[in-house]
Amino acid sequence: MTCDFTMHTTHWLAASPVDRLLPPPATWAVTPEVFSYWPDQDETPVAPISPQDPVAVPLRIGLLDALAHLPPGQGPGPGRGGSPGPEAVAQLLACAAWFQPVLTNPDQDTTARAAATLQEAELRGVTAHGTLTTTGHAVLVLLHAGAARHFPAVPGAGPGLGDHPDLLSKARALAKLNLRRIAPTVLISTATPDTTLTALRTAGSPLCWRPKPAPPSSNAPPTNAPQHHAVPRPGPQTAPELAAELLTTRRP
Repeated sequence: MTCDFTMHTTHWLAASPVDRLLPPPATWAVTPEVFSYWPDQDETPVAPISPQDPVAVPLRIGLLDALAHLPPGQGPGPGRGGSPGPEAVAQLLACAAWFQPVLTNPDQDTTARAAATLQEAELRGVTAHGTLTTTGHAVLVLLHAGAARHFPAVPGAGPGLGDHPDLLSKARALAKLNLRRIAPTVLISTATPDTTLTALRTAGSPLCWRPKPAPPSSNAPPTNAPQHHAVPRPGPQTAPELAAELLTTRRP
């Protein structure tokens, strides 16, 4: 009888290079644990029996989002061993808190775990020289899609959707939305309204419809009446602007 490990290895070897590359960084991304962090340096680290750190994944997402929104060609300053130094880690955490509010006002423990997370990301090829690699951008897309909510299932490490045409069609439909983050918990579709509605219906979302314009009211003001327009007010600072400011601001 062939064991599951041998079967998985055979499937992995027969897969394409992209499919063979996906499971290791995807496993790191969705597991609720900072693998290399141990709070007491004087004690011998013990492997976690069951990963259950509720902040590990939000910490990863926030740090990767902060790196993704840095100005082109810029990255955190390296410290010892090439990893970001303490000041750079603190600045990245300040930017990461915009994407993940749970990281606001981090304590010393969170800062140490952030440094360990950044070192893990570089060792796994998710980052290089303080910026996201192509693999890093792919990992961030997986996290934005909510892959961590399905842990212990890992993207790319389970069966394909070839035998599940319904799920495959829904996944392909949602991929057309080209989602864009505008707030820590808000994503918008950059596709056309018709494409967005079609994709949502195909994926089985609740019925959506496009509101029709209201008919003209008899109490509407005459067309020659003075029109009052709201003056736009300056909105909150965007993530790229915040990242640029963090890179140039000196802290005492």
